[in-house]
Amino acid sequence: MSDLDEMTQRVEAVIQKGVIAPMNMLLVELGEDAGLSQETRYALQQKLRIAITHRDRHAREAKEESEHVRSEQLTRGGKIL
Repeated sequence: MSDLDEMTQRVEAVIQKGVIAPMNMLLVELGEDAGLSQETRYALQQKLRIAITHRDRHAREAKEESEHVRSEQLTRGGKIL
C-alpha cells in the first residue's frame, strides 16, 4: 500500500469517527509528511478541515436546539415554571 493510499484511508477513518481531536492530530501529521506531494497534503488537510468545520457547526446547532427545547419546556404561557 502506498503512502497516499494509507493516508487517505486514515483520513477517511478519522472523519467517520467524527472526533475532532484525532482529526487535528492528523492535520499536523499531514503537514509534516514528506512522502506526499504538497498538493496531496493540502487536499487531505482540506478534507479534514471541512469535516472539522461541519462537525463543529452541527454540534453548535444541536446545542442551540436543545437549549431552545429546554427553554420552551421551562416557559409556558410566558411564565417560568
